[in-house]
Amino acid sequence: MKVVIWVIGILLMFLGIRGILWPQALKSNLEHLLHKEKHYFLIPILLFIGLLLIIASVKSQAKWLVFLLGSVFCLKGICLFVKPELMERVAQWWVERTERAYQIWGIVVYTLGVLLIIWS
Repeated sequence: MKVVIWVIGILLMFLGIRGILWPQALKSNLEHLLHKEKHYFLIPILLFIGLLLIIASVKSQAKWLVFLLGSVFCLKGICLFVKPELMERVAQWWVERTERAYQIWGIVVYTLGVLLIIWS
């Protein structure tokens, strides 16, 4: 299960670095996902990653962090399925943010990835 946490931590670090160095590319990807029909491929991915993290939290040193991240992934997948219009509004809100906001969130996401790896 440590491998699962490591892989997800590395993915989060990659996304964080991408948000820090190339916020405009991340913003254009989000604009691309604003179309309703493109949301639905994310649902099983988010639920799968969330369930993997929740299961892996049992063996982790930082059970609370891994479980919380898994719960957030699952809740996001469920919200995307149940209320796609809410997720569209959230995505639209993000599209309207400045590049600096993407860079700040990139730092947060990168830090979560690092913490996952360190505390796994």
